[in-house]
Amino acid sequence: MKKIIQPVFAACLLTASCMSFAQSNSYGEVAYISGKYAEPLISANPTGIRFIYGVKSGENLSYEGMATFGLATGNGKYLTVNYSIKEKSNIGVLVKGSTKLSDSVQAFGRFGYAYTSLSDSATGPGGSISQTTSGGSLAYGAGLNFGINATSSINLDYMVYYNRNGVSLNGLGVGYQMAF
Repeated sequence: MKKIIQPVFAACLLTASCMSFAQSNSYGEVAYISGKYAEPLISANPTGIRFIYGVKSGENLSYEGMATFGLATGNGKYLTVNYSIKEKSNIGVLVKGSTKLSDSVQAFGRFGYAYTSLSDSATGPGGSISQTTSGGSLAYGAGLNFGINATSSINLDYMVYYNRNGVSLNGLGVGYQMAF
């Protein structure tokens, strides 16, 4: 079932992005993500790069497609086992609500759904193991945009990309957004 859902989901995102690209209310964002992966007894800090394509549907509402890709592996140790965790990808759709705090500062919140894929490995006295895991979860977060000029801004946000069954992946993002 997952093999069917992933390509359909990706095709829907691509179609929505292409259909809305011609609109003047479009914007793009790229951000560096300092992540935090946690589950019972272990945690790691992988990093990633996030791309967002958004379309404004009003003064305070936008629809976004998101893709995040891992940059660096987060490492840790539990007893005698060394482990590493890397975000392979994160694909999601979000609704973004925003409000102006001043002429150059805007607060926003995001809410939607994301599908996350991670690779992890562990090495200990008994040998080593590597695997890839994936799953979907509600995604949400909040942040601030600091305007540079009429079409671009620097942003800072905190997002929860995955939070299910005691396992979470979240991160602090610093990025650049530009309208086209």
